[in-house]
Amino acid sequence: MKKIYLDTSVISFLEAHDAPDKMEITRKWWNKGRLYSQIYISELTLREIQNCPEPKRSKLLKELSSINFGYIKINKAIKSLAEHYVSQNIIPVKYKDDALHIAIATLSNCDIILSWNFKHMVKLKTIREVNNINRQLGYKTINIMAPSELIEKEGSD
Repeated sequence: MKKIYLDTSVISFLEAHDAPDKMEITRKWWNKGRLYSQIYISELTLREIQNCPEPKRSKLLKELSSINFGYIKINKAIKSLAEHYVSQNIIPVKYKDDALHIAIATLSNCDIILSWNFKHMVKLKTIREVNNINRQLGYKTINIMAPSELIEKEGSD
């Protein structure tokens, strides 16, 4: 069973009525694909959801309460790795929480980060550079992909 870390964008797109295509894909994965995975979220994920306006916040928390997931707390090692990603200009300092999501998943030995964040995370350059750093530091590499990519991949397995 694959260990999949959900960044906040995936959960948020469960209620993204302004992006119906992505919402439909996310719901498809949420209803079927997640059944074959171990799901993880972090305190950062929950904090970002708590910052959503109502009624979206309550809807997202209800969706989360309907599934089993592992909960990851942020520690010094995670913060240090995230800072390293930022200092190496992989993730801009302004978006350091994106680096935190990647570090959380990496140090929790997740196989995949699922995200709709194409600007800083689901991007070939980011994936290559993150995995170069991970290899240099002795961590395993990680896949970063959108739900649409994972659905396609799972369909071909």
